[in-house]
Amino acid sequence: MSSRPHHTQKCLTEQALGQINDAGWQEILALLPPDVNEQAFTHQAFTRSNGLRCPTDLLRGIFAYVFCFRSFRELAAWAVSTRLSTNGDRSWAKRTHQSSDWLLSIVQTLVGSSEPEKALDLPAGFTGCIRLVDATHLRTWKRSGESRRLHCSYELLSKRLDQVVLTDHHVGEGLKHFHGQRGDIVVGDCAYCRRQAILDQLDEGVEVVTRLHWSSMPLLEADAQTPFDLSGWLTHVEPTGKGEANVVFQVRGRQQPMRLVAVHLSPEAAKRAHSKRKEKARKNGRTNQALTIQIADWLVVLTSLSADHWSAEQILLLYRARWQIELLFKRIKQLVRLHRLRSDDLQSNQAVLAAMLVGWILLERQVSQARRELHEQARGRVAGPMSTWALCAVFAQSLHTMILGTWTWSHIQASLSQMQPVVRYHPQNRVHQESEVVTQLAQTLYLASA
Repeated sequence: MSSRPHHTQKCLTEQALGQINDAGWQEILALLPPDVNEQAFTHQAFTRSNGLRCPTDLLRGIFAYVFCFRSFRELAAWAVSTRLSTNGDRSWAKRTHQSSDWLLSIVQTLVGSSEPEKALDLPAGFTGCIRLVDATHLRTWKRSGESRRLHCSYELLSKRLDQVVLTDHHVGEGLKHFHGQRGDIVVGDCAYCRRQAILDQLDEGVEVVTRLHWSSMPLLEADAQTPFDLSGWLTHVEPTGKGEANVVFQVRGRQQPMRLVAVHLSPEAAKRAHSKRKEKARKNGRTNQALTIQIADWLVVLTSLSADHWSAEQILLLYRARWQIELLFKRIKQLVRLHRLRSDDLQSNQAVLAAMLVGWILLERQVSQARRELHEQARGRVAGPMSTWALCAVFAQSLHTMILGTWTWSHIQASLSQMQPVVRYHPQNRVHQESEVVTQLAQTLYLASA
């Protein structure tokens, strides 16, 4: 019977302690800007190695924390067992905090270099972009309910993030966060209906479509002299259920003509709108005004688009498309599992959000490429629309494997001695309950048997 000339378990241990399988990670690095390492030194995210070989190893660890793990302790255990780094959880938290500016620069580079999909049908005579703008809140663990705001611009036709801005909860939503090019259309909800911000967009050649926020947008009749009676106008168009009017708003002596388009909501939608407004008034300790109650039955849209090229139905369709950015936020939060930020520090939160956006932008590019290939394969055959959610879910799941590489129980067992500082209990104000209970029970059983 033949025998092996070496010890099998030793070979397994040496293999487990070898370098982490990074084929998938190299595929991710190939999609990043070529100067990603230099930018890490420029933004002082990697001033010295301190247990890491290069900036991309730091980036890999931050990616693992954002997309795969729930704490820096889990990240440190993975990094030690795979020989990526010997740093502990506190070191990883500090390095992540320092990487905020570096990660934000990567986000801006990736956003600026994204290419739209060419296979989509554009409206006749329209060569600009349709940008849906909105912001989402990500709560922190503070009891005060403090949150961070992620302001996003989403290109509807190319189905990709276009601009992103990270702020704390003190900075409100507004068109001031975004800049477009002449011929573009920006679509936002009533939070973006501000006179000066709309005027700034129009000066850049960007058309605006927003839901009317009547209390912050006083309107005039087309003659630019008579105040516009919004309540009376809605009562006048009530029998038909829809209406359109030419209006003017004024900012510091400058007058800007606009169009007002209204359509009556369905009974179900109107009921939801009334409930939402009542709840908001109750929460703020206020009473809704009569016009607030009346306008809850309507979808009233303010736009600068010309009636010669955009009908009222097209304006309403354009505004309803704004829901796609809400679905984007839902995909990000559910597929990345980013419902609540795990730190109270603003700079750490910015680093985590920026790393998430870097991974999501790369994921969107892969989804866009897959959509184009599937579209080509389905050419000439009757096929339904492709699910963006399903494609994002598939690529998000594969992203975990590409970041972590091959990580098995053998890796963990072979590196237990190095992992001790990471997995041992950290002294805190409270006792370690499991150890305390076992110790007390052991003493009780010993006395009972004596």
